[in-house]
Amino acid sequence: MKIAIVLEAVFPANKGGLERWYFHLASGLSDLGHEVDYLNSSKERELRNGVQYQSVTTYNWEYLEGGVRSIKQALSFTACLCRWFAQKKYDAVYMSSVPVLSILSVIIIKIRNPKCKVFVEWLEYWPLSYWRSYKGNLIGLLSWVAQLLCLQLGDYRTTFIPRTKNRIQARNLPFIRSRTMLMAGLVNDDLIISRASQNERRDIVFIGRLVAEKQPRYAIKIVSHYIQRGWQGNFWIIGTGPEEMNLRAAIIESDHSNQIHLLIDATDEVVREKLKSSFLLLHPSRREGYGLVVVEAACEGLPALLINYPENGAVDLGVNPGLIAGDDDLRIILDLIHYAELNKEALTREAVNWAEQALKQRTMSRTVAFINEMARR
Repeated sequence: MKIAIVLEAVFPANKGGLERWYFHLASGLSDLGHEVDYLNSSKERELRNGVQYQSVTTYNWEYLEGGVRSIKQALSFTACLCRWFAQKKYDAVYMSSVPVLSILSVIIIKIRNPKCKVFVEWLEYWPLSYWRSYKGNLIGLLSWVAQLLCLQLGDYRTTFIPRTKNRIQARNLPFIRSRTMLMAGLVNDDLIISRASQNERRDIVFIGRLVAEKQPRYAIKIVSHYIQRGWQGNFWIIGTGPEEMNLRAAIIESDHSNQIHLLIDATDEVVREKLKSSFLLLHPSRREGYGLVVVEAACEGLPALLINYPENGAVDLGVNPGLIAGDDDLRIILDLIHYAELNKEALTREAVNWAEQALKQRTMSRTVAFINEMARR
């Protein structure tokens, strides 16, 4: 079969969880004998791991200041996809709902080839309140309406988190609700369970894209208060993104630059080293489609502290339920950090047990196999 994978970003140039998953998806479908094109907006045009990367735009996509997406780039990506699909025919297309406007290209796909099976992956589905906080009242409302309309397009809707599936089905037209599917999971089959000594775990780590919604500045505030309680470990902030300069300033203002460190674009080896030296992954993200960093931390025996925001799908993974804060109250979070420090061994066992089961039941290979099966029907 000839299959198109659609996502603006490309791993390893972009190191987010979504990019890693689409890298594995494209490679996995290619390994199954399919001809795979990866349509992107990252100037990637090469044959790699059996996958033909095709940049449909002439620019490299990027976040605007504050970590929000560009409407202009979303419109441009959509227009370029429409032109591409007007000229190319595929047996199946698997596309991300990010940016949401790109889903409009499904109309061209179906006009050009009605038999093409189209999968739209919804890692997240934002309510109106979140859109308004993200883009303002007017643009937020228009974006929410566009999202609702785009939700009805495609043959199948896929997702990985129960709360997202429930939201999608509640807003789908009745006759397509049965075609919203909860996938097995996004756990990398190559992950290895690590059992580093608890005596070596004295640090706290933050890993993620350095954008406002991941709340790295709030993480600095949290750790600064924990240092004031007498903690003497190191806090490692690892990632890349538009918040970098603000974080450097926040670290200086905290007066704890000897304990709070910013690592930009760290290698996988450095990331694993910091995971092994830490007793906690501090992950105060407001929005998370899945939470691959939480999964990778669990495989290293590292529990994660999460905040149960409505858009934080990582909470549904259930890795360490006792480390989920009901809200972002600073005192509650500080008490949970202290609890994690005092109960390293029990929380590590809990994370490792979850990871062992996930590597059997929630893997990327299971998800790829299911998508392959659905595409062939």
